[in-house]
Formats: sequence, structure tokens, C-alpha cells
Amino acid sequence: MYLLHGMLMPDTPGLAALRAHIDELGIGPLLMNICTGMNRTRYAATNLVTCLDPWPDAIYELLSDKVASGPPLIEGPDSKETGEKFMEEWLAAMASLRRGVTSDGHVSI
Repeated sequence: MYLLHGMLMPDTPGLAALRAHIDELGIGPLLMNICTGMNRTRYAATNLVTCLDPWPDAIYELLSDKVASGPPLIEGPDSKETGEKFMEEWLAAMASLRRGVTSDGHVSI
């Protein structure tokens, strides 16, 4: 979530509130480490043990409660169109970075 925010994912009150809650709990680095290990087979045993421990469930409950009680993560009705609009905004923000950059990576003036 932090990486995608850094990659210009549109920010919403719900996403900002969830990030703030993660920061308040101080579990951002922990969540990032868990996510990092998910796509590496050498961490399979560690990930399995982590999933069997009760603390991930407690974190899930804390974050799920925040999402359920806070503003929606993506503003608008829960529909395909809302998701498409969100993605269009994100792609437009990323495309705006490319304006003025030539194919060899130089900035044109």
C-alpha cells in the first residue's frame, strides 16, 4: 500500500486513514516484511508458521475494523465503474510524469 501510494496511486480519505492506523500501531515494517516474503519460496516455512500464529489474526481484525468503520478505501459506489475510474486516475497521474520525457529518458524543455 505504501509502495503504490509512492507510485502515485490516488489517495483517498479511507486509504489515508488506514495508513495512519498502521503507523499508529507501528506495524508498517512488520507488514512490509510479511509481504516481501510472500513471493519467495525460501521463506515458505516462515510464512506458514506466521500464518498459524494468532497475532496475524489480531492484526487482521484491527485493520478490518478500521476499514469497516472508516471512510471507504475507494470513494464511490462499490461498482466496476468506480474501480475503473480509480485506475484511470492512477494511470493519468503516472502518464503525467512521462510528459516532456523523450524516449531516451531525457527531459525536453
